[in-house]
Amino acid sequence: MAKAKKVKEEVTQEASTAPTPEEQIDAGNKQLEQLTVNDLIVIKNVFDICSQRGAFKAEEFQTVGQVYTKLSNFLNTIMPPPAEETAEDATGEEETQGES
Repeated sequence: MAKAKKVKEEVTQEASTAPTPEEQIDAGNKQLEQLTVNDLIVIKNVFDICSQRGAFKAEEFQTVGQVYTKLSNFLNTIMPPPAEETAEDATGEEETQGES
């Protein structure tokens, strides 16, 4: 009888320390915040490597391609490629080199 009471107390303690649904959602949100732009670039590279190595079946190409295109467009939107030097910058560098 004492053994059953002890087990019941342990179960009650475990239940009271279990996270509430709100705590689980908050914990999940914190994990989502850890996804970075570098992570997305790595995912894009994984798609590219897997497609080159033939990891996808023919019927999967369309779906994989659509996700890859969305990801690529998103990354290009948030990280546009570096702009080329303007003519003034290039001219300024040439003058500095000529004076040396």
